[in-house]
Amino acid sequence: MKEYKLTQIVQIFSVAENILNDILMLPELLEKHGVVLPTSVYDGTRKGGYLAIYQRSKLVSIIEEPGELLMLGKIGEIDDKEDEDWGCKSNKYKNFADSKCQSIIQTPFALTSDETSFKIKGGLAMNDKLVIGFSGRSQWEDELLVVATAMYSEIFLEEHRMIEKVLPKLRAKNNNPLLSEKILHVVGNKYRDIK
Repeated sequence: MKEYKLTQIVQIFSVAENILNDILMLPELLEKHGVVLPTSVYDGTRKGGYLAIYQRSKLVSIIEEPGELLMLGKIGEIDDKEDEDWGCKSNKYKNFADSKCQSIIQTPFALTSDETSFKIKGGLAMNDKLVIGFSGRSQWEDELLVVATAMYSEIFLEEHRMIEKVLPKLRAKNNNPLLSEKILHVVGNKYRDIK
């Protein structure tokens, strides 16, 4: 099984931080391009969350062993007010980012966390080895962040990415308006010239 270098994982994390910054500025960025942001799926009040990056373990019969956590960390700012069920928002976001990844790892053939029993957007198999999950904004924005991160992290990974196969399926099945071609062109645009 391929081992990822710490620098590759840190670069993926950095891409996610930049994508989050674009998402925070999404209304202004889209206005410049003449695109109207669907306000029903955009939450301008939350400024950050937690990102988890896992590496899948070897396949054991039909059920996979738990993956290896490579990185779990905060990106952006979190208003860490009390949460009735979790104590504080940070605990909730950490748990959800981790659970999105674990749900994909534990569900054979799942590519996204909403294809699992967890049923919440924001987790994605980047390829057959890496799984990422983000929680902190609306689940539509969480999904946008992991999809854009997967798209633009290709420059740091040697193997072919799965996002090209997954994105048309995501668009067809869940109607996330934030996954439109125009929005994905605006989010992470700084990485387009690197490819």
